[in-house]
Amino acid sequence: MEAPHREERWIGALFFALALLYLVPFWIVHYLPTVDGPCHTYNAWILLHYGDSREYPLFRQYYEINAEPYPNWIGHGIMVLLMLVAPPLVAEKVLVSLYALAFLGGLWYFAGSVRPGSRWLAFLGFPFVFNSLFQFGFYNFSISLALFLWVLGFWWRHRDRPGDLRYVVGINLLLGLCYFSHILSFGLSLVAIAVLWLATLRRDNWRLRAGHVAVLAPQGYVAGWYRLLSRDMAEYLAGLDGVRPNSRVLPLLFDHQARGSRLDPLNHAIGYKALERGLIDWDNYEATTTTQFPTHFRESAPMPDTGEIEASPGRLRMKVWKRRADYVYTWRMPPDHPFKGRLERFYKPVSSTGPGVLWERREEIAPEGGGG
Repeated sequence: MEAPHREERWIGALFFALALLYLVPFWIVHYLPTVDGPCHTYNAWILLHYGDSREYPLFRQYYEINAEPYPNWIGHGIMVLLMLVAPPLVAEKVLVSLYALAFLGGLWYFAGSVRPGSRWLAFLGFPFVFNSLFQFGFYNFSISLALFLWVLGFWWRHRDRPGDLRYVVGINLLLGLCYFSHILSFGLSLVAIAVLWLATLRRDNWRLRAGHVAVLAPQGYVAGWYRLLSRDMAEYLAGLDGVRPNSRVLPLLFDHQARGSRLDPLNHAIGYKALERGLIDWDNYEATTTTQFPTHFRESAPMPDTGEIEASPGRLRMKVWKRRADYVYTWRMPPDHPFKGRLERFYKPVSSTGPGVLWERREEIAPEGGGG
């Protein structure tokens, strides 16, 4: 019996070491190259400093907090707590590190719950850590996937003891955390529990068998890819260095793609600069969705059409925006684009960094007051 225990400990140590290795891409870059991650981090910063009107006067003027218990709170809430002791970019990296460890730990826990002698099956989940939805920056949904595994594993371990107080408290706590992460995984957890409950009624007549497959993701490729995309984000954000604190910025990307990626890590990258300088990001898509995220624009503020801003920047009517945005930041706008002429009527270029040009509103145009 001693040899199997030694083998299990060896497999566990290998799994834990590999899990730590999977955190390396997060920590070797300055900016995490995800699509929505900067926006999530920016809105967590708004939550933390919403009451700090002296340093960030525009936050309370343009935003209000949706404190109702909707899903999508957990990622923002964790980052708010982390930002109490760490800078925003570090808080974001800790959050995604916790996601990766929770996801892999959930696989290990679930595999050990169903088949204690076959924990090695958890290795099959490593390729899914850097999945497409995570790369899109769906942090809350990614966390909910990890919690989904913990919910099923916990239910399976206690399926024959439904009256146990530890089970009652534990399953409701896990399901509650899953709900505040994402409603889809919460619903799937309930459906999965129902299906497994029905399946256990006739499980005595058959056994599950699994093939032996060893899967290790190409970690070096991911690390190199992250470095490349993070450099692209740094280049994009460098063009915003001339923006004054507590200003309103309209980011217009005419080309969203980063080098070597089908994703769009630049789409909401301005969130990192916005939280740093207390800016109002008019492409803050979370704030236009009043029932899914904690922050949203006030009714007194003009509601931006983020879909048009992101998909058709060249069609924007700058006569409407001239009093709302102190700055316009264009990225990879063709020099002969007709939008340039409309933009020059109300804004003047003040700096350029690579393909990014920062435009400041002309002095003769007064900004809108209040929240409008």
